[in-house]
Amino acid sequence: MKAETLLRVFCFIGIGFILTIMRLFFFLSVPLGSGKKENMYFDVKEVGARIRALRMERNLTQAEMAEALNISLEHYKRIETGRRGCSIDILISLKMYFGVSLDYLVLGETPDVEVEQIRSELEDVIGRLSQIRKVL
Repeated sequence: MKAETLLRVFCFIGIGFILTIMRLFFFLSVPLGSGKKENMYFDVKEVGARIRALRMERNLTQAEMAEALNISLEHYKRIETGRRGCSIDILISLKMYFGVSLDYLVLGETPDVEVEQIRSELEDVIGRLSQIRKVL
């Protein structure tokens, strides 16, 4: 009985190990992104530069951004200069605040024109439906 249980445990561990190796192989064999860049990675300085550009486009100060994100001014300055990375919470707040995608903030990728065209058409349809609703 003990030998049989031991054999089952080893089989279970072996299967788990094989599945882990397969997942790792799959992860390493799938290219990140859409193939635009061969070596995509998270560059804290580039993220900070994009955040800075977005802030400056809207004529906001670093202090205003720090307050909007509920972080210290020093923390925000470090994010913009690339001396500190952002938490996912801050990235999501920035995404919502500036109306950009996380892909843009993190990787610098802009949405395809096709996606923007579809979004624009949907907004037009929603606007027309709102007008029809008011009439009814």
